[in-house]
Amino acid sequence: MNELIIKQDNLAVIDPTVAERIAEYTMAIDVAKEQLDNIKNLLKDEMERKGIIKLEAETDDGTVSINYVAPTTSERFNSRKFRKEHPDMYDDYVDISSREGYLKLSVN
Repeated sequence: MNELIIKQDNLAVIDPTVAERIAEYTMAIDVAKEQLDNIKNLLKDEMERKGIIKLEAETDDGTVSINYVAPTTSERFNSRKFRKEHPDMYDDYVDISSREGYLKLSVN
């Protein structure tokens, strides 16, 4: 796997082996996330039922800590509405920041 991107007929394409690996890893991650979410939901329900706030367990890979966080309410600033209703003031309160480039992968 020397070249990840190859040229075919003047088009840049990803090496098929790399594409297969991306698809395979992405599917494995999706399955693992779903399984983890199921376990988390079961634990949350049981912790709520039993009034447990914190759990810890030692594993071969380290300590697993689980904390129950009760439902809360929060306030959020509606910047779109503010910008629409007060465009003259909006720019005075906006901070511009830079973000690094990144890859976005999707497997359908």
